[in-house]
Amino acid sequence: MARINLLDAQSANMIAAGEVVERPASALKELVENALDAHARKLRIDVRSGGREQIAVTDNGDGMEMEDMPRSVLRHATSKIKTGADIDGVQTLGFRGEALAAIAAVSRLQIVSRQRGADSGYLFEICDGQSKLSEVGCPYGTTVLVEDLFFNTPARRKFLKRDGSEAAACTAAAAKLALSHPEVSVEMLIDGTEKFRTAGDGDLYSAIYAIYGRNVAKTMVPVEYYLDGIGVEGFVSLPEAARGSRTMQLYFVNRRSVNSKTLAAAVEEAFRSFLPVKRFPAAVLTVSIDPRQTDVNVHPAKTEIKFADEKKVFSAVYYGVKNSLACLQTPSAAEAPAPGPVSVPVRETVPPAAPEHAPVPESARPAESGREYTVFSASSVTSPDELFDEGTDDLPLASPPTGRLFDVPVPDPEFEVLSDPEPAMLPELSAGPAYRYVGELYDAFLIAETLDTVYIIDKHALHERILYEKLAAHKETNAQWLLTGVPVTLTDEQTRVLEEHAALLSEYGFVIEPFGDGVIVRAVPGALADTADLPALLEQFAAELTTGNAIPFAQRCDRALFTIACKASLKAGVHNAPVHNEWLIERFFESATVRYCPHGRPVSHALPKREIEKYFDR
Repeated sequence: MARINLLDAQSANMIAAGEVVERPASALKELVENALDAHARKLRIDVRSGGREQIAVTDNGDGMEMEDMPRSVLRHATSKIKTGADIDGVQTLGFRGEALAAIAAVSRLQIVSRQRGADSGYLFEICDGQSKLSEVGCPYGTTVLVEDLFFNTPARRKFLKRDGSEAAACTAAAAKLALSHPEVSVEMLIDGTEKFRTAGDGDLYSAIYAIYGRNVAKTMVPVEYYLDGIGVEGFVSLPEAARGSRTMQLYFVNRRSVNSKTLAAAVEEAFRSFLPVKRFPAAVLTVSIDPRQTDVNVHPAKTEIKFADEKKVFSAVYYGVKNSLACLQTPSAAEAPAPGPVSVPVRETVPPAAPEHAPVPESARPAESGREYTVFSASSVTSPDELFDEGTDDLPLASPPTGRLFDVPVPDPEFEVLSDPEPAMLPELSAGPAYRYVGELYDAFLIAETLDTVYIIDKHALHERILYEKLAAHKETNAQWLLTGVPVTLTDEQTRVLEEHAALLSEYGFVIEPFGDGVIVRAVPGALADTADLPALLEQFAAELTTGNAIPFAQRCDRALFTIACKASLKAGVHNAPVHNEWLIERFFESATVRYCPHGRPVSHALPKREIEKYFDR
């Protein structure tokens, strides 16, 4: 007796439906994509009981002809392509011809549609393989009504989550599609209650505002970049608005919502020096690329994608986001409002520097505060390299401990340049934020005071950021040649990577040569004063360069500089001369880029004067 059974069409459809329609949100996604492919400009989505009871999608698109309605629920029936070769470069959201067939196999399905110019429309009903077609009066466009989803597949229905969870998944699916097409007005209803409504004006910021609200929208900044035929545009969140998960990261390729590790890695790599571990930026980004350079036929749900050149796509997204973050660091960008009706707030962590030679406002004149403040100018503080000729202007040297917990140094007449200017002189100096260096706590935290804020600054994090930026910008690297080379044992792969990029490494101050089972280091960056841990440092440096093949080498090298900056920077718990601390404070107020250390930890914490007064009931 034969043991192999040939399943009937309905049974085969019910089984295959599980690949496409996993839950109500999956069915909703497929229906909305069909509406968008039909050139709809308005969409109304109504979900009840988490999608179990009803999912209704109404559009004002092209509509369907009478003879196409029964065909639409057949497997592999589609209007998007004619042959398999058409998949190469396909630009429609749907093309597999499986969605309606899968939904019809596990629900009671109704389709009402009327084409523009037609005198009437048609109603098509199908349930358990039994169908009916009739003529009806209806508006232009199409309405698809899905009722009793999974009524005939109890194994799937019992694994659905509670209505609230399924409704939230439906809302998230609709939000993704609304953000991918901001030119389409989308109204989302859950059990008769409106969850969001987008204007359909083509403005992505407007759609973000409508879906996620003001508090999220005001933290978003624009991204716009173009590299080698790849366009990147959209919005990313400010670093201070980072979240605890990646749920707010939405990526679209040619306006198709996708899950891409490449795009997520590029965004998070761009944010790496701005966010601590386990914090993630929000992002709504669209990548525009030649469709022939992608493959969207990876999974039946069409949410996965492959790129012909992963590194090129990574670079485009990385530099696009990086440029937007760099614009935030300039005073003008920090003070400028974000696109849309809501302004991006300016962080109080670091006050933006005023334009050079700008007059000091009356409200900011120290003479009126009763205290003396130093107004920032490029020559107002002596850097440590002017006091100690150690071959670098990056690393302030630690002064020996005095053995006293609170040691107040006696000012040296040689350093009179550090004294505060007289109030009368202030208007004539190069203007900037007025500040006063107060002191140091626990040999780790610097205290600076402005007219309305007290800043507590982590000196290690601050100096680490300063060193990293100089190394990353290839500024004044000043290689420090060693009297005797330091051999470093590495793996074959690590040795190969370092040898292949020896010229690039030399730009950062590393001079290496092949030696034994690794390399020998002849020179190191001038900022790296202590070479005791050089083998461990270079081994870690090499390990960073050999990880993440999708990440371009230049970015991996930039990331590896975190280690050098960390090793070379001032350490907490080590006492430094006040003049070194003054130099760090000046760098803090000079540049708005030092808000975070390269690892993403905050450099400072701001205590507004009003908060301090409130604490004492003043």
